[in-house]
Amino acid sequence: MKNHYDKLLFVLAVVVLAAAAGFVVTRPKDGPADLPTLTGASPTGQSFATPTFVPPTFNNAQWPAAIDQGPEKDGLWVYGVFTPPKIWWNEQEKQFEATPPVPPMVRPPFGIEFVEVKRMPYRLQLTGSSELPDGGIRLIFAEDGAATPLRALKGETVQGESLKFEILDAQSVRQVQEDGSINRRTVVKIKDLSNDKILELNDKERLYMDSEREIVVRAIREPDQVWTFKQAGGSFQYGEGTFTIREINFDTPAIKVEKVLPGFKENEVVTLLPADTQPPESENNSTDSPSQAPASVSPADLFN
Repeated sequence: MKNHYDKLLFVLAVVVLAAAAGFVVTRPKDGPADLPTLTGASPTGQSFATPTFVPPTFNNAQWPAAIDQGPEKDGLWVYGVFTPPKIWWNEQEKQFEATPPVPPMVRPPFGIEFVEVKRMPYRLQLTGSSELPDGGIRLIFAEDGAATPLRALKGETVQGESLKFEILDAQSVRQVQEDGSINRRTVVKIKDLSNDKILELNDKERLYMDSEREIVVRAIREPDQVWTFKQAGGSFQYGEGTFTIREINFDTPAIKVEKVLPGFKENEVVTLLPADTQPPESENNSTDSPSQAPASVSPADLFN
């Protein structure tokens, strides 16, 4: 009985093993199916030949003119198909613009300089004298514009061509110098009868009137262009600029000048000090920069 069961188990194991082997043989493969192998086949057709290169031909196209992108376009960038718009690069803003950028205006040099304060001499000057035996002094005067000198004594009233004056006093003054020499001068006190002013003249120095003085301004590159002013407020035109004398200090001396240029919103105001009275030798050696007040000096201090 036992042998019978052993044989039955053996037969069952053989059947299972056979079924497993059949499954392995008949299971489809994961990869693609094998390509069929051609045997006995050969290429057909013409032999391979390198094709000949034919260069392309080009035609010059006529592009239409660029279109302005101005205000009439309301700022829009208008352009047609295949038509390049006319645009500009703004270097300052670092962007493209439809309108050409306006280059920054460069302010030109100031162009003028303050030469000097010109004092006007009094119209009558004492030019000489001589002592008389009786101790009096004969005085010699020169009148501005008159060819003939005027001679008079102390106490006399003299009528000239343009003025009338009275001699109030006349003295001969002697001063001993350090080197032992004697400096002699004649000092005269007169009364100008046109305005009743008392003036003192001497034969060694010219008399200048404080009320009769003027400033002299000139163009740096054209020294022959000169303007004179006795008081502030005067103006003149030179080049493209309009210059106005705003303030004058005769004692320092210094002047404040305003320059107006078309195209500039702000006017240029400069405080000038007297320059060298000698004009530049040549245009190449000259400078357009006038003598200005140094940075350490406040312009306001010059006119207080």
